[in-house]
Amino acid sequence: MIYQVHALVRLPAITRAQFLHHWTQHHAPLVKSLAADLRIRSYDQMHVTDPGTVPPSPFDGFAIVGFKDFKDFEAMLASPEGRAAARRVRDDEGFFFDRHASPISWTLEVPIF
Repeated sequence: MIYQVHALVRLPAITRAQFLHHWTQHHAPLVKSLAADLRIRSYDQMHVTDPGTVPPSPFDGFAIVGFKDFKDFEAMLASPEGRAAARRVRDDEGFFFDRHASPISWTLEVPIF
């Protein structure tokens, strides 16, 4: 598996509670409903808590999206259904996080224990 990791920074115009509400109650169900067209194998949310961490994290959360491999991701983008689903997800992202301040990394899982 290969993972797309999104480090999310909420929009400054919304509260943390509003950010988490939209992410969990609106965005997650949308992603789940489109999972087959998106060709995703897994979708996990990591909500930053920062219990006294110094310096505090600049991120509000991390979305971890699993794909079979990069070729499967490319196949999703090559299909009309995949592109339409990705567009719906991208449009919704604009309601709760700052896409320009939220980097994306492709990662490979390396289990240690």
